[in-house]
Amino acid sequence: MTISEKQPLDNLFIRHIKNKNVNSKQQINNNRDKIIEKEDNHNGLEVKNQALMLFKEKNFEAAKNQFKLALQFLMVGSKNYSSVKEQYKQDVLDVFHHLVQCSLMASEWKDARDYCTNILDIDTKNIKALQQRATANKHLDDIDESILDLERALELDPSNKSIKQSLKNYKKKNNST
Repeated sequence: MTISEKQPLDNLFIRHIKNKNVNSKQQINNNRDKIIEKEDNHNGLEVKNQALMLFKEKNFEAAKNQFKLALQFLMVGSKNYSSVKEQYKQDVLDVFHHLVQCSLMASEWKDARDYCTNILDIDTKNIKALQQRATANKHLDDIDESILDLERALELDPSNKSIKQSLKNYKKKNNST
């Protein structure tokens, strides 16, 4: 939001605060920031929905750009990904999962790995992110890291046959090199 867009909001706050007999400029600024944050988070959800449409159309590059923009809106008021506000945590995770998918589809392995790491910063037990990061690391020729991620995923879901098979294949590949 630009400064010129904030001006009408400032006037609205001043009128609102005068009606409430609140005199503190700090309170005015805090209230304004809360409304702006709420507005940005709402815009983030709208942009996320636009990105989902692009993703469904298999326009992965445009979807990725929209997901990044949605993430910026959703993160307003949070210091980092691990401190994202609870009410937006699932939306942020969903955006990151789609960013991973877009990156994997475009063979952008480093981006995929980084997005998976962001997911794991928020949700340390996210099995899907561990599996996808293992895939990205495999393509980045970092089989040791892939194996560590798959072992962690298997600890979380010991009966998952897909993880067991991937782990077996990665270990076999690692031993042959």
